[in-house]
This record gives sequence, C-alpha cells and structure tokens, in this order.
Amino acid sequence: MKKVITILFALLLVVPAFALAQDFVVTGGTGYEWNADNSVLTITENGMTVQNKDNVTETSDRIVIDSGVSSVTLNGVSVRTEDGAAMSVEGETTVNLTGINTLITTADGCAGLQQEDSDALLTISGTGSLTAMGGYGAAGIGSSSYMDANLLINGGTITLAEGISGAGIGSGDMGTAKVTITGNAKIVKAASVAVDVYGAGAGIGGGNDGDGIIEISGNAHIVQAVGGGVQRNHNSGYSGAGIGGGWNAEIVIKDNALIEEAAGGPLGAGIGSGIGDEVTISISGNAEIRKAAGGIFAAGIGSGYQANADITISGGTIKLAQGGLGAAGIGSGNYSSAELEETSGEGSDITITAGTIEKAQGGLGGAGIGSGRADKARVKISGGTINAYGGDDYYYHYVSDTTILDPITGGAGAGIGSGGNGSDTTVVVISGSTVKAVGGGTKNGGAGIGGGNAFAKVDVSGKDTWITLAQGGAGAAGIGGGYKYGAEVSIDSAMIELAKGGTGAPGVGGGLGGAANAKVMIAQNVAQVGADASSWINVDGGPFTDKTDITEITALWQCFRTAWEEEEDPAPIVPNVPQTGDRSMISAWVALMMLSAAAITLLKKRKA
Repeated sequence: MKKVITILFALLLVVPAFALAQDFVVTGGTGYEWNADNSVLTITENGMTVQNKDNVTETSDRIVIDSGVSSVTLNGVSVRTEDGAAMSVEGETTVNLTGINTLITTADGCAGLQQEDSDALLTISGTGSLTAMGGYGAAGIGSSSYMDANLLINGGTITLAEGISGAGIGSGDMGTAKVTITGNAKIVKAASVAVDVYGAGAGIGGGNDGDGIIEISGNAHIVQAVGGGVQRNHNSGYSGAGIGGGWNAEIVIKDNALIEEAAGGPLGAGIGSGIGDEVTISISGNAEIRKAAGGIFAAGIGSGYQANADITISGGTIKLAQGGLGAAGIGSGNYSSAELEETSGEGSDITITAGTIEKAQGGLGGAGIGSGRADKARVKISGGTINAYGGDDYYYHYVSDTTILDPITGGAGAGIGSGGNGSDTTVVVISGSTVKAVGGGTKNGGAGIGGGNAFAKVDVSGKDTWITLAQGGAGAAGIGGGYKYGAEVSIDSAMIELAKGGTGAPGVGGGLGGAANAKVMIAQNVAQVGADASSWINVDGGPFTDKTDITEITALWQCFRTAWEEEEDPAPIVPNVPQTGDRSMISAWVALMMLSAAAITLLKKRKA
C-alpha cells in the first residue's frame, strides 16, 4: 500500500505533457491561464504551443498573449468569435505558424490577429498558414480602429487577411501602419472591404484615412493585394491602395520580392497612396511586379486621386502598370493638388535609372509614365528598358441615383510626359536607356515623349540613349508638344530610330497648331534614322527637312547603328572635317555616305 501511495504522489509532481483549456490544448509548460467567465486563454510564458482539441474544428474561445511573452506557436488553431479580437498580442512577440490556423472576428473595432501596442513589434514567422479577418473598422492582421500597427512577416503563408474599413494587413481606421514583409513569407490575398460610404483602406498598409510605411523585400511573394473603397460622388470618396496607404504612403520594394497583382480601390493606386497628399516609392534589385492597377482617377504605381508621387526605379521588372481613368500608369493620379518647384519636380517626380518596364499604360487622359490628367510631372530617365503608352482621349460621364452630370471630355496622355489638359509645363529628361513611347488619342492627341495635349520641355541626350519609337497621337508630335501645343526640345548624341507625329504633326516639334510655340535644337551628331511623311519639318539643321519615305531609310539602319556603336568618341559628325581614330573616321564617313546616297536617290525619284 505504501508503495502505491508513493507512486501516486510522484505522478502528481510530474508536469503533464499537455493541458486542456476549454476548447484548446496547450503544450510546452504551464505558462497559461484559463478564464471560464469570458472564455479567454491567456499565455503567460514563452515557448507555449496552442492548438484546438482534436474534436473541435472551430471555437468561439479567444486567445490573449501576455506582454511578457516573446514567442508563441499556433498549431491548428481555429477561432471565430463575436466578442473581441480572435487573438490579441499585448507586447513584442513572435507568432510561429505551424499547421493551418484561422482567427476570425465579427466584433466592431477588433482585428482577427490584433496588436495592442504599436511601440512593440509583432512578428509572424514559421512554415504554417493563417487566415485572419477583422470586424468593422479594424484590420485582418494588425490594429483596431484609431490605432497604429507595427508588423514584421518573415515566414509562413497568409492565406487571407481581410479588414472591413481597416487594412487587410496593417492598421485599422485612421491608423498608421508600418509593415515589413520579407524572408520567404507568402501573402495569398490581403484585402480591405468597404461596407458603407466611409470607405476602406489598403490591402497591405494603412486603413481608411491612414498612412502606410511598407517594405517588401527578400523572397517575399504577394499573390494579390486589393484596396477597398467607395466613390461618394464624381470626384470624392475614401479608398485605399492595393499596397500602400488609405491616405499617404512610403513604399520600398526590393531584393527578389514578387508581387503578382496589386489593385487599388476607387481613387486608390495599385501600389501607392489612396486619396492623400503624397507618396514615395522605391523599386530596386530583382523585384518583379507583374500587375499594378489603379482604381478610377488613380495611378497603377504612384499616387491616388489628387496626390503627388515621388518615384524612383533603379532595378527590377514591371510587367504592367495600368492607370485608372485620368491617371498615369506610373506617376500621379488625376489632378495632383500640390504645386512643387520645377527644381524638385512639378506635380510629381519619376526617376528611372535601371530596370525593365514592359508596359506602363495610362488610363484615359493619363500618361504612360508621368502625370495624370490636368497635372504636371518631371520625368528623368537615365537607364533601363522602357515601353510607355499614353491613354486615349479623356471621357467621363458620372451617373448616380441622384446625380447626372454632363460628360467631361479632354485630351489624351503622352507616352512619357504629361496627361491630357496638362497643368503648366511637364519636363522630360532622357539621358540613357532604350525607350519606346506612344502617345494616345484619336482627337486631341498626346506626344510620344513630351506633352499630353499640353506644352512640354524635352531633353534627349547621350550615346546610350536609343529611342526605338516616339509616336504621337492625333495632332501630336512624336517628340515635343501635344495637339495645339508647342514644346522646347533639345536632342544631342542620341539614337532616334523613328520619331513619328500624328496626323498633321511633326516627328519632333510642336503639335498641330502649336508649331509657332515650338523651339527645337538638334546637334549634328544625332543619329536621326527615321521619319514619316510629316516628320522633321520643324527641325532646324536636321538631315530630313522635307517629306521623306521611311522605307528608303530603314535599309540603312543596321549599318548605321553598327557604325555608331563602334564609335569611341561621340563627337559630332561634321562634313569635310576628319575625325580622330580609325574607327571614328570610318564610322563617320560610312554613315555620311549612306545618308547622302539615300538623299540623292530620293531627289531623283521626286524629279522623275
């Protein structure tokens, strides 16, 4: 008998391998408390693992992580509640994911996975998955209403993070979110949903009327980020970007990050800001953005409605940046509200030094790269491969149950430059890269490079600059002014494969009706290879000052290009003046002889 009692007493001293807390199983120690009155499990020590009981597929019991706990593991937790946050974290904690986990609440002002202290950092890691949905005014993962968020996701898979008015991942209403997604983290879908006229926030970033400070780096993979929002009338509302802010945003995308789709809500950018004042975006490294689409009046990559954009692209690949109505593919949304000095940019600044942009497409009235409608921009390109297309003529007809407006029409956007009906002067400086730029418009066209139905200043220079095509829309120059507008154009040492104006407009100069306000300066060492029936008429000193058939010139292109590439000293090619260096002299005279032969052949044909 004594032996049996001893054994029983010894068993009581042994810490059990697991303990039950209503619908949960807790392993790893005894650092937890169960409150049966409010059905809350509180984790009080590090290293604990929580999971649902084997026979409990979903519970309304909630979880709280105490402020002194630095790590906790979720391994098959499924919570759906109406009474508060499904799980709240009070301090600086790492939540490790294993298995499949779900944290959903329908309580107003509460997040699915809720951070209580934004001065601390909430980290999500591991190899498991998480679905998190918040109630009205809160994020799916992040903060509650009017609270900031500070999040790091460096592992695991977020299957779905959805906020109502708050961000999918980030802050609740009117909160600022600092979100870093890095490592091998994967976000399958992050979305903000609007249920009334008060709007919504970003898919990843700030909630409704909240700012977002976002970094996506490492090998992070974003499959889909969707901003929410509403359009209250024809020109106002509250909405968020796919990635960025419900208001302003600062965004860094770098390393090997992959973003498959980022879509803004009404008035919100795909990647950028909602309705706000400004957004700063940096894209670098080997980052890849497959599709960024702005909502109505918002850029694909850049600013939402009535906001400025400061964008730097120094690497990576952008497959498609699609602007919404009146907005640029890359740049600003419709009608930027700020007035900046020309030295720092007018309206918006876009700087591209490297990388590949397969297609930047402006919405109706928006530039491919540059500004939205009734706006201005400064675009500086010194590297990379770029394809930009301006949106067609602007047309907008707002109809609601109570409001019917007359249609609003306007000009088209430039491929690179300003949107239609541009404000003041847009400045475009290209000193490197390979560029194809096509202006939009079948009535009031935008230039390929320059003004979108507006005046522009354009400077193209550098031996490494290759303009494969600068095509103007109807009545717009290939390089220069939009329809009815002049331009100041300077071209030096660049390769112009084809500059082609729209109907009645020159390849380089002012648009149709704007030639009197055009000023063009072209150095003699510019490789002017292409022209169409109306090209180069406004060019002083260029080799093609009369109507020239492009088919007579294209056969010379490859020979001329080869000669130019072999040129060590890009000095001007001046007739009767020997050039320095054997290859320099050969390339200069070969090019000159070819152009002369073409000119003689054309003159003979005309005389015949």
